[in-house]
Amino acid sequence: ELDFEPCRRRLAEDEAYLFGAKTSRRYRGMNLHPVLRREMYARLAERGRTRLISISYALNRPAVRFKQKLGARFTRLCLSTSVRGRCRRNWLVRRSPAD
Repeated sequence: ELDFEPCRRRLAEDEAYLFGAKTSRRYRGMNLHPVLRREMYARLAERGRTRLISISYALNRPAVRFKQKLGARFTRLCLSTSVRGRCRRNWLVRRSPAD
């Protein structure tokens, strides 16, 4: 299940939601993350998961650049706000025509 407003929905049989991938500071700059991500893509494809969904904050430039390198297609732009970790609110700002 994709549990992130405003995108909350059940995943289709061919979809996987990717989250939480991080590279330890000790291994940054060694180009490991793309290798691991591509390997994960291959394993998911073996299981029929060919449509991969991932969420990144637009201001997280390293994450956005990384996904651009992988050829990711950005389909939605959302705005998220919170007050002291509470009263979280998310809005869909723009959706790509193909989505």
